[in-house]
Amino acid sequence: MQRTKLMISLREILYIFAAVLVIFEIYLMELVNVLRYTDEIIAVLCLAKILSVALRKGLDRMHIYMLLLMLLLLSLGLVSTYDKRLQLNWKAILTDIGNTFKVFVTYIGASLYLKPVGSKKRIVSVLATVIRVFVLVLFGFMLLHFAGIYVQGNDVRYGLKSFQFINRGAGQLSLMFYALLTLQTVDLRYSKRKNKKLVFIGLTLLVWLTTLRTRAFMYALIYIVLYWLIIVKDYKITLNWKTALLLVAVLYILSADQIDLYFNSPKNARAYFVRFGIYTMQGYFPLGSGFATYGTDAAVVYYSRLYYYFGFHKVWGLSPSNPIFAHDTYWPAIMAQFGFFGMIIMLLIVFCWARDLIMKAKNNKFAYLAALFICITQISASIATATFFHFVTVGIFFLLPLLFEEDQKTLEGREPDETSNGLYPNLQPSQRPVSRI
Repeated sequence: MQRTKLMISLREILYIFAAVLVIFEIYLMELVNVLRYTDEIIAVLCLAKILSVALRKGLDRMHIYMLLLMLLLLSLGLVSTYDKRLQLNWKAILTDIGNTFKVFVTYIGASLYLKPVGSKKRIVSVLATVIRVFVLVLFGFMLLHFAGIYVQGNDVRYGLKSFQFINRGAGQLSLMFYALLTLQTVDLRYSKRKNKKLVFIGLTLLVWLTTLRTRAFMYALIYIVLYWLIIVKDYKITLNWKTALLLVAVLYILSADQIDLYFNSPKNARAYFVRFGIYTMQGYFPLGSGFATYGTDAAVVYYSRLYYYFGFHKVWGLSPSNPIFAHDTYWPAIMAQFGFFGMIIMLLIVFCWARDLIMKAKNNKFAYLAALFICITQISASIATATFFHFVTVGIFFLLPLLFEEDQKTLEGREPDETSNGLYPNLQPSQRPVSRI
């Protein structure tokens, strides 16, 4: 019996290459300096794709809503920046604009880029294989770490040294597991024999737990519960106010100590930062203080006037020499820079993104599991971290269109590239179906 060859088109090869770069940007940026801009480059290419498709074909309704909301927020931010004049450096302003919108632009652009690809099986298969090899490497070094043979991490929690691999810290390593689990979960969609691949998912969760981060424990448990409900019990979870309240209660119970430390401790730099984010929203009502003034990378690099005004330069963790918490939270930055109305607009953008993702992934259990997992983790993580500003989130959002339902119109009605037998590997070019318009 003749075996079917795995033929990949140029479009798929380019996507796989970009995906590998953005998934492993954490490591590649340490080797080649220019690769620290991988997420920005991908976001710019995605923006170009959005403009190209918008001019030629038009966009999906939800994508239009997201783009209009982003344009509205951009306009409000520019008006506030000009009016308040707290930040006059155009490089800082442009950098902050890019960081504010890059994850959502990447999501829309990647969706449009993958739309002509009828079956995403080949892409998922290649990327999931790369991920499983990486998980094996992590697992091997984790065993060496806890055996005391080759220790990688000095942060002690629960009486153990947390595993950080070659990352700068266990927290940085922990950020990678969202993408690792997402790819392996969606790969189950195409597998008849899932047991071996489930073993790798189990190893991934185990290594994640060894980072000893509260979020690792919390989100690993959520993944297991979602898998049991959606895959094992075939339970259809719908997002409504009841499930939202239940989720909030569970998250609070699991992370109550961290929430208290971050937001209620008067001497904690992060709590200090959150309080002054609210003060800034109130003091510069209704449009906020403007771009690159509070809570973002640009506000730190071009150390904001507000930081001096609030005395942050004298606070450990917020000072110019050690600003580790001065750009470490998301919503305080949004409410401070864009005010009350800007915060509402950003909430709507996040809602539109989550709804679009869930609606497009809902017809397959594994894709739906991955979509719910990403929505829950990224939205909840944004409460205490700068999730939607982070380059790691760009990588996650770049992968999310792989969850979408296969486009049957593309599978059945598109004539593939003449240089590739990607969709019809056993047919000669003359035998392939002609595109129906």
